[in-house]
Amino acid sequence: MSQTNRASRRGFLKAAAIAGAGVAASGAFTNVAAQEEQVWDQETDIVVVGSGYAGMCAAIEAADAGAEVIILEKGPHGGGNSILCGGHAIFAGTAMQERLGIEDHPDWLFEDQMEYGEHRAVPELLRTFVDNGPACAQWLEDLGVVWAETMRQNVGNRANRGHWPAPAEQYVGGYPAFAGISIWTVLFRAAEERGIPLLLNHKMTRIIREPNDGPVTGVEVETENGTIAI
Repeated sequence: MSQTNRASRRGFLKAAAIAGAGVAASGAFTNVAAQEEQVWDQETDIVVVGSGYAGMCAAIEAADAGAEVIILEKGPHGGGNSILCGGHAIFAGTAMQERLGIEDHPDWLFEDQMEYGEHRAVPELLRTFVDNGPACAQWLEDLGVVWAETMRQNVGNRANRGHWPAPAEQYVGGYPAFAGISIWTVLFRAAEERGIPLLLNHKMTRIIREPNDGPVTGVEVETENGTIAI
């Protein structure tokens, strides 16, 4: 690998560090003493913890940015709760809506959601969600999701904007059946195409960082064969 690619990957690493789809507790952090040199069982640029929607999307984007990626999944199969959900997503101003002749805009979705939630939503977070919705829908479509032509008008929404995957040859499920596994299958295959390993029965137990609250350098992982450091 060229030094240029390596440098760009390291730059991505500084920005992303570890993409966690389930890392929350501060007690999961441990500092490596200055005099100790950490021994690694595996090395990579990005470790993604969890293989649900969030984890798979993070892994794919990291790989597309030039990083080497490993996905950790504590369970015996991938997908987490994502493979059990209905696969319904609310987007506004998508290409699919335009093809169906439905007028909609991210600003309308923002207003509808603020009103529906009695203005308790964090405006900055909601704005990020609605503004990136069309691009997210297109990204999934480019990966292989086929959106159903049946689009529901959800409660509190002024336009038909409920998106579901339609049945397709490249995945199981699809509207009107459960479609969560449909989206996940598309993400999983995209990760496979990028050579991203999904390590099952690998439970992240600690985040390793340099002394004095320094940068994160890796994770401690429980496996069927013992504890390893990545």
